[in-house]
Amino acid sequence: YQMAALVTPQAMRNIEKEYFGNKVLKNVSLRIKPGEIYALIGENGAGKSTLVHILSGLDTPTSGRILLDSQEVAFDSPADALARGIAMVHQRPLLADDLTVLENIALGGHGFLVHRKKILPYVEELATRWNCLVDFYATVRTLNPADRLRTALLCALYTNPSFLILDEPTAILPPEKRASFMETLVTNANEGMGLVVITHKMDEAARWGHRISILKHG
Repeated sequence: YQMAALVTPQAMRNIEKEYFGNKVLKNVSLRIKPGEIYALIGENGAGKSTLVHILSGLDTPTSGRILLDSQEVAFDSPADALARGIAMVHQRPLLADDLTVLENIALGGHGFLVHRKKILPYVEELATRWNCLVDFYATVRTLNPADRLRTALLCALYTNPSFLILDEPTAILPPEKRASFMETLVTNANEGMGLVVITHKMDEAARWGHRISILKHG
């Protein structure tokens, strides 16, 4: 298991985003380092999701710069960001409901025509490493919210990212599963992955985040 070769901090500088005259992000800058959990917190509507949508290629900034390995980049799509080692797991996972868990993972990686059974050992290794045990042959439509999150996480991890963005990952987990999930994130951050975790829980950010940024009204 090897992550993509991004080893220097990645940065967003002076990011602004405006929708129909309404500025939802105002001169936001952050710096994400490999090997840490970066907690991004704030109330609903503070601009957290908009900011990481820009970092993950789902949206574009009105102004500002994204720097990867000290070079300015522009993403036209999530595929562009993924090609540079940045993956995202959304609060409402984007999955193909009529396919199995394993088929979703294959679809998000090397394409649907890959032999699913050949990738199974690697996917099992990822599931064990990230504490994401799920029935790989279950149809996604039948999964509960927590298993949908685990499936989306495995889909992202299968692409071998260097930086992983998680949007409110503990919100749909049972309370008794949240601490073990966050402990898994810490373990993998310690092994070199950079993690951005969006939350509105101050206690969660303070306990698990290596660094914290707070957004308020953009």
